[in-house]
Amino acid sequence: MRESELDISGPENGWAREAEERAERAGIALTTLAAEESPDTRRKLWQLSLITDRDIPFDTVHADDPFERFEAMIDAPLCMHDCLVIANDGDVYAGFSITAKQKADRAFTWSTGVHPEYRGRGVARAMKVYAASLARKKGFTAMRTFNHVNNPAMLAVNVGMGYKPLPEVIFFLKQL
Repeated sequence: MRESELDISGPENGWAREAEERAERAGIALTTLAAEESPDTRRKLWQLSLITDRDIPFDTVHADDPFERFEAMIDAPLCMHDCLVIANDGDVYAGFSITAKQKADRAFTWSTGVHPEYRGRGVARAMKVYAASLARKKGFTAMRTFNHVNNPAMLAVNVGMGYKPLPEVIFFLKQL
């Protein structure tokens, strides 16, 4: 796994504008969970997470998380609903990216996923850029993310945004 960090401490660099332009080119609108909060929104995000989670390059097949586990994750005290970005295509959710407070000055983004029908349009980058812009407005000076090294598409998004790789982490799995 590769952890990376993005410096967001400098002056406004046009990320909000870039996110809007990328979203417009992709035919989507960007919003947040705070702006779209409802039981239906949560169910739609969970259903999208079931689809996008299948493409994470895990070494083993894993069961789908139940709705209650997904809801507990987004309701964790450090998860920021005003920075949890949703990509909409009308009533369809094309993607989402979760952002949480990691430290007083650092946010953490993870679980960025795009529905297969919307991939290759810049949706992931639009969401991540928007999340960085929102986190910066809240006073964070850095963002971190964690990606599987076998996920070249997301690694390319991060590098393109300016994320700097930190030392890689290796997980070992042992059957008991």
